[in-house]
Amino acid sequence: MYQARDLPRPDPRVPHLADVTPSVLAAMGAPGFQPRIAVPYQAAGACVLLVDGLGADLLDRYAADAPVLAGLSRQTLQVGFPSTTAAGLAAVGTGCRSGEHGMVGMTFRLPGVGVINALRWRPHPWGADLREDVVPEAVQPRPTVFERAEAGGVQVSVISGAQFDGSGLTRAVLRGGRYRGVHALGDLAATVRSVLIDRGFCYAYHADLDLVGHVHGPGSDAWRMQLRQ
Repeated sequence: MYQARDLPRPDPRVPHLADVTPSVLAAMGAPGFQPRIAVPYQAAGACVLLVDGLGADLLDRYAADAPVLAGLSRQTLQVGFPSTTAAGLAAVGTGCRSGEHGMVGMTFRLPGVGVINALRWRPHPWGADLREDVVPEAVQPRPTVFERAEAGGVQVSVISGAQFDGSGLTRAVLRGGRYRGVHALGDLAATVRSVLIDRGFCYAYHADLDLVGHVHGPGSDAWRMQLRQ
């Protein structure tokens, strides 16, 4: 049985994943955003790229497979608890921590509904699509950072897999701006570049490393080959 002293405790001195997007928008001069993380420059356009499944420890261990990313590494962030995709994307999209945005795991219980899978927006372990009966914007009603930035006059794009366009999780935590669905890494990179050329802001999401990690394990040959890409 766990004692209170055994539970993980966040270090208030270490920035959180939820601090990234507001800080980058502050560096762009977007109204209403404060620099929670020091960004030592002003930006005309910017991209927050999330490589799912790649943490600081893994990047340090396999730096030879990703020398550019490893060379850019500076300050470590807390990803929060739980360290799962749904909670992490919600932190980036809302600028809030799990206790505030309420997306407390890949699955969680909603009153009157039961346990839902946040990635599929269906009952857990499986069932019919819940988007009509369990409206994502009502489950997570806080304005996203993308909605706030767009209201402040920033050109905002969300760049992620085409299959996630309009999904329950997208609507709950990544709504706002223009959704640009992509199909592969080159497609994602080209779309990011077009946003930056136009001096806009984009959040880009790459899922394949996390997928390969779940199938083959972090550090496997397949995972390392994907990291090199």
